[in-house]
Amino acid sequence: MPFALRQIVKQTWQVFTEELGNGNRDQHHVKIFEDLLSEFEPDLPSPITKAILHPRYRLGSLKYWRAAVAQLLVSLFPREFLPEILGFNLHFEALQLDTMQASKELPEVCLNAYYFLLHVSIDNSHSGHAAMAMASVTDYIEHITETEGEVAAETAWKRVQAGYVFSEWQIQKGNQATNILAQLNDESPDQLESKVLAIFSSKIQASHRLHCGSRVKIGERLLTDWLDPEAFLGEEWQRKFMRSLSTCQPWIYPGDSQKSKLVQEFRWGGRMYGSLTKSELDIFELWVNSLGHDQNPFYHSFINPSMDSQDQVSKTSDTDKSVIIALTVSEKNIETAILLSQVPSGKYSGDLTANLNLPSMLPLWFTQCCLLESFLYAPGRTTDNLGCAVVRFLRAQSGFETEDSVVTGTDEPHTTENGGIIEFGLEMIRAASLPIPQGLHGLLSAWPSEFATTMLELASSPIQNLGTLLGMAMAFLELQEMVSESSNYGLLSPKSSERLASLIRRQYECLQVCLEEIPIGDARRVAFHRGYDMAKAEISKCSGSAP
Repeated sequence: MPFALRQIVKQTWQVFTEELGNGNRDQHHVKIFEDLLSEFEPDLPSPITKAILHPRYRLGSLKYWRAAVAQLLVSLFPREFLPEILGFNLHFEALQLDTMQASKELPEVCLNAYYFLLHVSIDNSHSGHAAMAMASVTDYIEHITETEGEVAAETAWKRVQAGYVFSEWQIQKGNQATNILAQLNDESPDQLESKVLAIFSSKIQASHRLHCGSRVKIGERLLTDWLDPEAFLGEEWQRKFMRSLSTCQPWIYPGDSQKSKLVQEFRWGGRMYGSLTKSELDIFELWVNSLGHDQNPFYHSFINPSMDSQDQVSKTSDTDKSVIIALTVSEKNIETAILLSQVPSGKYSGDLTANLNLPSMLPLWFTQCCLLESFLYAPGRTTDNLGCAVVRFLRAQSGFETEDSVVTGTDEPHTTENGGIIEFGLEMIRAASLPIPQGLHGLLSAWPSEFATTMLELASSPIQNLGTLLGMAMAFLELQEMVSESSNYGLLSPKSSERLASLIRRQYECLQVCLEEIPIGDARRVAFHRGYDMAKAEISKCSGSAP
């Protein structure tokens, strides 16, 4: 995430950590929900195991899986789709009617409703998650207005709306039958269209004159004209008919066969019931539903009507994905990267870092914050003591205050005068009179670090490499101590050095809990020591005059 957006994103990350109880297992929302499930299904397996997929647990409703996959997919591209994510979060954190219903109805059947009561209160629009979600959106739009102008802000606002509607759609669309989605994987849209055309072609002779009295128009022609047997033989005629039919509301709503009036007419009670056999109607509905699977053209026309979506795709197909949403590297940033790469170690303003090699140290300093971030990708993995300790560790690294039994809500941004590890890194760069990189990608482009790249690769598989990552994180506390010591006075202000020392203690306590939770003889303990040694050896290169 670009450094300039950290404070905005920090508010949404605070919402997330509060959902995880801020590292307090008893207040972890997933844990509370699991306790509720155990009341009526005591032997329910952990949600992070394959055992929970057994048919006996009746978790085969596709709409919930689809909603979960949708969230995971959009979360994979935070840089490209940040406005959409903020909009999605804005809707998701708003108080929903079904939450209030559950909080009222569960006690009537002697079940604990606290999970839902909790979300009626903590999602409040004054100081709770709804308010924080709104503040994130407001701050983001103001940031875009100040840095990119009114036109860019208008586009960003439309993208926020798109994300909001996407979340809303997950709820509304989820109420409809979704068993067609599995079948769509086996049929391409072109194959389905060919089958539908074959169905219409086979019925032309029988149906043509039956529609003479109909005044219904499909596109530019009456239905009876479209169904002229001779004209329908032409391939161009057929293509135009299918194209016109696919967008002709209310007869066809792309992606929604249940709402489409033509489908209703083919069913019982409709004026054309019996015209299609069951298999033919299944194919027709499948085709209608397939029309809603590629919404990119509409999406692009909504967020930027002046840009043709096909032109946009063709212009960006051979570039880095970050260019798609205009998070491009400007000429200024390229110049910054060149300046950074040309500055030798030990030659900074006032020679503040005579015993530190900044080109070696800074890539590691910023990358250390990525080591355990991805461990939280599945909240169900953070309900035990180890997972909660990782949550608290990451909160400390991000500069959040020490956890309290009561959430801080919107008070947090006002009580935190200083940031976390990233902010201290930026302070060091400013103290050395160096240009500020736009983000981690820019910094690693300026000062390439093979070990930093290795750290990112290991962090991308957080479960498999957990022991190694924890060991590395422990080693980096020594780098933090090195920076906070008085011998390096000038890198950080006295106040920042004092705060960093406090954060080091908090991180150490969390990592100690993690290590205690790993049984002796567990392979993760061996990996812990290996990761510690690897990182410590690399950190040693940051001191003295190492190149």
